[in-house]
Amino acid sequence: MRKPKIHLDTLPPKLPAGEPVGIDIEGFGMTKGRLHRPTGHFACLQIATEKDVWVITDQKQIGKALRLIKKGQWILHHAQFDLRHLRRWGRLSQLLEQPPERLWDTMLVDQLLWGGYYPSSVGFGLDDLARRYMDIPLDKEIREDFETAEGLTQKLIEYSALDPWITLHCKHKQQSELDNGHPAAEGFDYLWNKVEGPMVYVNLDRKGAMFNGKLWEKIAIEWKAKQTELSESVNYNPGSHVQVRAALAAEGVHVRNVQAGTMEELIGRNGGEIAQTRLDYMHAQKRYSTYGLQWLKFIEADGRIYSDTHQIGTETGREAWSKPNLQQMPVRDPGDIVYRKCVIAPKGRSLGVLDYSQQETGTLAYLSQDEALLEAVANRDSHQGIADMMNITRDEAKPVNLGIPYGLSSYGLAQQIGCSEYEADRYMSLYFGTFPDVKTYMTRQRSWGRAMVCQIRMACLCVPLGR
Repeated sequence: MRKPKIHLDTLPPKLPAGEPVGIDIEGFGMTKGRLHRPTGHFACLQIATEKDVWVITDQKQIGKALRLIKKGQWILHHAQFDLRHLRRWGRLSQLLEQPPERLWDTMLVDQLLWGGYYPSSVGFGLDDLARRYMDIPLDKEIREDFETAEGLTQKLIEYSALDPWITLHCKHKQQSELDNGHPAAEGFDYLWNKVEGPMVYVNLDRKGAMFNGKLWEKIAIEWKAKQTELSESVNYNPGSHVQVRAALAAEGVHVRNVQAGTMEELIGRNGGEIAQTRLDYMHAQKRYSTYGLQWLKFIEADGRIYSDTHQIGTETGREAWSKPNLQQMPVRDPGDIVYRKCVIAPKGRSLGVLDYSQQETGTLAYLSQDEALLEAVANRDSHQGIADMMNITRDEAKPVNLGIPYGLSSYGLAQQIGCSEYEADRYMSLYFGTFPDVKTYMTRQRSWGRAMVCQIRMACLCVPLGR
């Protein structure tokens, strides 16, 4: 395929409504690993049509260029990144607000098409798409030159021009997949126009989280002190696999490993004190290493933390955060509430905690249309409603209610609620006897999935939303 003609520092022609146009930006001096934050300064805006690319290096021309292509369909790869910086450099929030049907993110679309199909080693970067769809090797290492460069060299101009042009042609390949029987095609328009497209702008508008860094630092230091205290209380290193095994062997206890599960089995038996020390040390070490002082580097000048948002962060479509992962602050132990207290409200504001109430049960009731389960869900506390129907306690009902629909085995259920497998089997039989249409639904889904594996080139399940 012939490479595009490059037009340096000239404006593109005015586009007719709906015509696809590739868009990309480059910046100088951006902080590696924090590209989603407003670091660095403008290098160029690139706009691509089928055979031409306009590379604009004058920041003052951003608005003029974007107005000329406003009515086209904007094709970007990782739109959240480009639009965030265009907002900053062009100060054109309204101009950048495209309706979903005139916005296409090749990264998000490829995740909708192929998430879970490719192995984890295969990514969704533009270089991955260029290789898959166009058989073009894209050297992304050149991007690192932008970190130290002070101006555009010919090599950087040619590199930057290629990105939006490849993005545009990858879009055509994705559209071809949808037009030619891809399983995601039926629900794609609704999913993109009503969910993923609008979410791009939702993520752009997030204001970060106010953070109490002093309290976080205090918690981290306390966990480090706990590690030291535990180490000094015994004559071996509780953080060393070798030394813990040797200490256990000295008491006549021989284990293959000193992982948490093995140590938990020793509690209340010979070697139990060593096992408990090891568990306490591992807990303190985890808290300090994962939620320690390194989090403080993410607090910015305004006192907020801005996590990197991965809009389709899992195969199932759930969002994920990183640098840091504010979604995964500790909650399981009673003392973990102190971590949540580090997220604070700005002056004059309050924080609200919102959550779906027992959504798994409600979803299963809707999908299975089991009358008894629908009745239980109508009760504000579905776990209690199910407990009443099964004549067991709420504490017994909750793990049964949440685990069985996900395929939890009798062994797994026994481990969760601390009973024998025989008793767990009884709970499962009681559950399916009380909610027979749930059993029918689960059996039907398994059979359908097996049939799909045999009949089509890729096996997939689609949720009611279309994903």
